[in-house]
Amino acid sequence: MYDFDFLPVGEGDRSGDAIAARFTHPVTGSYVHIVIDAGFEKSGEALVGHVKHHYGTDVVDLAVLSHPDGDHIGGMAKSSAAYVWAGSACTAWPATAARACARRPRSTS
Repeated sequence: MYDFDFLPVGEGDRSGDAIAARFTHPVTGSYVHIVIDAGFEKSGEALVGHVKHHYGTDVVDLAVLSHPDGDHIGGMAKSSAAYVWAGSACTAWPATAARACARRPRSTS
C-alpha cells in the first residue's frame, strides 16, 4: 500500500512543493514515512500536522530536499524540529549531495 499527498503551499504565482508519502515496507509490513520538500516557512507546520493527523505518526524515515529554493526547503526547519527522525535526510542538488546525505540516528525524545 502507498499514499502520496501533495500539500498546497504558497499562493498564486508563488507556489512550492511539500509532499508527504508513506508505503508499506515489503519485508516488515510496517509503514515507511517520507517527506519530500516542505514548501515555504509557513508550510512546515501544515506538513507536520498533515503527517500527524493523516498518517498517525510523528516518525519520518526519510526527508528529501530537491533543491535549495525557499519554496521547497523553507518549511523544513519547523518540520525537522517536530519529527522523530528514524532514518536519513538527503539533498538532491549535486554540489552538496555527498555531504548532506547523512544517516541520522533515531531521536529518543
